[in-house]
Amino acid sequence: MDEKEKEDMIRRLREPARDEKELHDVYLEGQGAGQRWAKHDASREGLERLSSFHTTTTPQDVMLASQGIVDESWKDDSETVAKVASGMRGVAFWRIALNRPDWAGSIMKSRFVRGFVDGALSAWDEVKHEVNQA
Repeated sequence: MDEKEKEDMIRRLREPARDEKELHDVYLEGQGAGQRWAKHDASREGLERLSSFHTTTTPQDVMLASQGIVDESWKDDSETVAKVASGMRGVAFWRIALNRPDWAGSIMKSRFVRGFVDGALSAWDEVKHEVNQA
């Protein structure tokens, strides 16, 4: 293998790590957006629905999870998340929830949507016991 082929191979093999970092950054961006939405705009009912939908499992889900197979693909779908969290259609929900000019581009990325759900639920988990005691 000549030096150029070697360099090309190294560069090509390093790209997935860069791609994975970019995907992780998109997830973290969504997570932050979900936390902001939960803290400032979400309703109690919306967070409860999102949490309930998230934790609903069947015996088959439990069996698959025990084998390391978890299907949480609903968390990647911006329309499903919008309907569960607010009852609104996706466009209306995301425009309000994200309140920024690039909202449409963000929800096209499934990692962003998954991060949004996880961020909203982590904020809800911090306060739900106190909220439910009232």
